[in-house]
Formats: sequence, C-alpha cells, structure tokens
Amino acid sequence: MHIRSCCSLLVGLALASLVGCGADDPSCPSVEGSYEPLYIPLSGSCGTIERPNRVPFEGGRNGVNTIIERRVNSNITTEIVMKGCSVRMTQTVTDNEARVASLIDGPTIDIMSETELQGQVSMTVFDDEGAVSCSGTYDAVFTKNTQIIGGAA
Repeated sequence: MHIRSCCSLLVGLALASLVGCGADDPSCPSVEGSYEPLYIPLSGSCGTIERPNRVPFEGGRNGVNTIIERRVNSNITTEIVMKGCSVRMTQTVTDNEARVASLIDGPTIDIMSETELQGQVSMTVFDDEGAVSCSGTYDAVFTKNTQIIGGAA
C-alpha cells in the first residue's frame, strides 16, 4: 500500500507540473530571438562580467531547446527550458578540450515583455584544472537584439 501511495503522489505531481508551470499560457509573450544580457553583481568574487555572451531564447512558449555556438577557442552551449511565463537558462562555455570554463545558471527568469526578461543568475568560472576560480550571484536583464543587419537604401 505504501508503494501505491508513493506512485499516486508521483503521478499527481507529474500531472500538476504538466498542467501548471509547463502549460502553454497564451497570455505570456513569445520571446524567441537573440538577447543581450546585462549582469549586475550582487555577491561573490567574480565582479563584472565583461562582454557577456548573447542568449538565444528559443523554443516557443513551452519546450526545451539547446543551442551550441562554435567559436575558434570555445563552444557556448545554451539550454533554454520555457515554462509558461518563465524560463530556465543555463549557459556553459567549454574550451577546445571540452573543459568547462564557465557556467551561468538562471533557474527562474521572468518574461517581462516580448523584448525583456529579468531574473537572477549564478556564475561559476573554472581554471584550467577544473577548480573554481570565482563564483557570484547577479541580477540579470536580457534585452532583445532588434538590430537589422543591412537595410533598404
């Protein structure tokens, strides 16, 4: 009977998560596109994040999307989990030898409008041996990049 109760509880929680946070809420704006982050230090030892990597918010109003951007000396992997009117964002930078150089984790980023998201993120930077070099907590504002490349003359 105890196992049956646990299973019922797990099934109930799974259904609640599908109906609740994960539901496609049409009142939430769609935020697909490339966003420029501004990270404002709150605490920790990393200080200001110079030239942060853009964040591609993709996946519609509900879904998971992983985008890998390959650069000469690194790869940037951004995972976006859309959850109705909020987003979970994780961005990992690895070097050419697949060592993690930095990790930014935003467990709850709120969708403010079609062009702005806000929340808190944590950042951890690692040295070449994989030890933590610094870590910090930041207020984060993501603004949609609306620049048009090229244009009519």
